[in-house]
Amino acid sequence: MERALIIGAFMNFNFKDYSIKDRIRVLVAIPVIGILLMGGILVFERVQQFGQSGKLIELIQLAPIISNVAHELQVERGMSAGYVVSKKRRFADTLPRQRQKTDQKRKQLNEAFKSFDAAKFSMALKNKISILKKNISVLDQTRREIDELSIKIPDLAKSYTLLIQNLLHSVEEMV
Repeated sequence: MERALIIGAFMNFNFKDYSIKDRIRVLVAIPVIGILLMGGILVFERVQQFGQSGKLIELIQLAPIISNVAHELQVERGMSAGYVVSKKRRFADTLPRQRQKTDQKRKQLNEAFKSFDAAKFSMALKNKISILKKNISVLDQTRREIDELSIKIPDLAKSYTLLIQNLLHSVEEMV
């Protein structure tokens, strides 16, 4: 019933029944309302872009830290393999320094993770970072096995390579 009244009211609408002043107001109001709507939409889009740029800044700051850890792990992997193959004769003096460099980069990464809000990003990135944190903690066990010469080269390479791959894949996921 209400719908029929509304439709009936529009059907009986005659623009000629209004004064010129009211007609001008209506004619001016229509484009003004349209402009206000378009402006509101543009402002909303800009606010969304600004929010996304904040996310982008976070990712831009995190990516090089992850890459630095991956690089140091690659160097450590090579030295560790040489150390194990030579039965502690090669890299005995440089491997501890390399581990310190790696640990320094790991510490920077852990600090970055503390301030990084993964919940703002994709579930895939959140999962990658979670896996990454677990894998990084395995590094200490791998190092003990290297020091004790109780790890085989393929297992050593696999352990480091998986960690490095996870680091690099997390950077890929950011893109």
